[in-house]
Amino acid sequence: MSSNRARLLSIALLTLLVSGTFVELGIWQFHRAQEVQRLNKPLKDLPAAEIHALAQAGSNLTDVAINRLVTVTGRYVKSYVATYQEALVNGKKEVISLSVGLLQVKSSDSVPEGILVVRGVGDIPAADRPPDGEVSILGRLYPRQTTDHSLTDARNLGRLDPALVAGVDGLNLFDGYVVTLSEKTANGEAISLPRIGAPGAKPTTPGFYWQHISYVFIWWFMALLVVIAPFYNARLKRISQQNSESIER
Repeated sequence: MSSNRARLLSIALLTLLVSGTFVELGIWQFHRAQEVQRLNKPLKDLPAAEIHALAQAGSNLTDVAINRLVTVTGRYVKSYVATYQEALVNGKKEVISLSVGLLQVKSSDSVPEGILVVRGVGDIPAADRPPDGEVSILGRLYPRQTTDHSLTDARNLGRLDPALVAGVDGLNLFDGYVVTLSEKTANGEAISLPRIGAPGAKPTTPGFYWQHISYVFIWWFMALLVVIAPFYNARLKRISQQNSESIER
């Protein structure tokens, strides 16, 4: 009798241990799902900073500079079109052509500096082409593209990469490119153009929210099976024993 009690007690303890472990794993996955949901919310923008405060011409962009709002002042020295680019237009992703300007940045440096600026959608009409004078730009700084979207020639940029315009006017180029949110002339007049969206950074963490939620149900279902298993086995034994007794009769 004591041996049976010891066996039942050990089974009960083992059942509680295993099922408790599965429950804890489910809770951990639930907390992980909440963490993924929290961390994947868009980051709040920091105040716009002047380009020289975040980056240096001729150097790679740092993590601090990427996706930051920046202000740049200078004059356009060249215009390009970047075709087959995926961009946000009125909140929807579209494959379009972009108007791109090479801006000579106003700087106290003796070596002239430049940066690629995405001004807006398509080949901008002549009336809205870059002004000859100085402009002030508010935009978002993105890292250079590494994949070609089309062929590069004197008029077209296959990708948004300062390496494709290296040597133009002897400019020392900033890494990456700026997507404009607004442009103003030297006298403060706003330049109205069909702009594209310039969304901020959205962090990503390993895994997906619903993937973790599915694991929650899997682990808790396993815990339920572990609890039910001893009673199910006991019931199968009783049924088997009853069948044996009926056969003997």
